[in-house]
Amino acid sequence: MDLGDEILARARDAAARTHPVPATDAELEALRVEAMEQLALIPEPPAYRRASDPAREAAKARLGAAEALLERALLFKKASAGSKLEPQGRSIADALEAQVSALAAIASGQVVKGEQLVDKARVRARAVSELAAAFHRVNAEQNPVFVRPTGVSRFDPHEPEHLEVTLPCPSPSCRKPALYALSTRSPTHRFSCTTCRTPFVGYFGEVRSVEAVRHPRFTHYALQVEEVGGRDRRVEFDDASGGNLPVAPRDLVALLYNQGQSLAAVENLSSARVLWVRPKDACFLATAAYGIDAPELDTFRAFRDQILLPNASGRVFVRAYYKVGPHLAEPVKRSPLLRAWMRAALEPLRRELERRGLGR
Repeated sequence: MDLGDEILARARDAAARTHPVPATDAELEALRVEAMEQLALIPEPPAYRRASDPAREAAKARLGAAEALLERALLFKKASAGSKLEPQGRSIADALEAQVSALAAIASGQVVKGEQLVDKARVRARAVSELAAAFHRVNAEQNPVFVRPTGVSRFDPHEPEHLEVTLPCPSPSCRKPALYALSTRSPTHRFSCTTCRTPFVGYFGEVRSVEAVRHPRFTHYALQVEEVGGRDRRVEFDDASGGNLPVAPRDLVALLYNQGQSLAAVENLSSARVLWVRPKDACFLATAAYGIDAPELDTFRAFRDQILLPNASGRVFVRAYYKVGPHLAEPVKRSPLLRAWMRAALEPLRRELERRGLGR
């Protein structure tokens, strides 16, 4: 029995002897994210045998963590048997088994076998990233225009590759999901909601890494992505919703921007999960009335931060306002008459707050 078979047998035996707890969606997503992070760490097989190869040492160093995660995946697969989560649990376990075999082969210096198993692990990793996806690729496989053995060159009549994605409308008063098609030649696309006809913009990329730094009232996200179309880009945003954005390497994400070109939602297309982004300065009605960059907003933000948030009743009001504010602001943004009326209604309050030293 070689090293890979030995580790697989040990992980399977440990999972078989452990009584599983019921499988949940949250546990599946946490396992999927960890698995994708682990699968992104497969080192390239050594090009030839040598006494001290960096790839062999890297593979040896990762085998322990890979075995532990495989045991968890096998236990989840066992717990999810017969449920709607079973296909994803099985896919994750299969991918991690392929990764452990690949790492063991590389660590043992089996160059040819290592190359084959790395390819197998990457194929299975891609299957994990797209199993519960809110997208699928159309015409991803193109026919060769030149067949080397025969020397024949033919025209490939297939349509260019494109994606079909399920996106929610970013408008707070709608949020209905619908199917859209987009070219893979550009990362940015304009859409119109099929239900409410509200226009919005989608920006698409494949995640390379993610950082999430939590602050008292918001989380700062930094995503390193490879744009659909091929260019690397760093995307950063703040979210005060208190939600979570579980993403892993190779996940395809869509950043959805509303009519005012503000980020409204981030959808992980590989898991069909959506983070509804709430700006940390969410003065919805005042923003709709005065405009997104209006200096008058500083006064209302100061009122929120210095008067409302420091006391319990004020915090209750702010939480309630954050829930209903986006819905109240939508018609104001669309109507010049309502914007003028809202400004007139807010002006006395703004002047009084400024008189008391808040804002400017």
